[in-house]
Amino acid sequence: MAYLIDTNIILRMSQPNNSMCAEALNALEIIRRRGEDHYLTHQNLVEFWRSATRPLERNGLGMSLAEAEA
Repeated sequence: MAYLIDTNIILRMSQPNNSMCAEALNALEIIRRRGEDHYLTHQNLVEFWRSATRPLERNGLGMSLAEAEA
């Protein structure tokens, strides 16, 4: 089976202090261990970029451009 990695998974993985980070990493690890195909789309990356760089007061992560790129 193939899996599309949701933008929320990417967002949680980018926040080591988020309580859901470990769960997101674990879910991806399970898919990898099973040898399942997993994909990102351009849309996922655009959504990540917009959410990651949006200011905290506007429900974003408040990352700088360099942080989001990393």
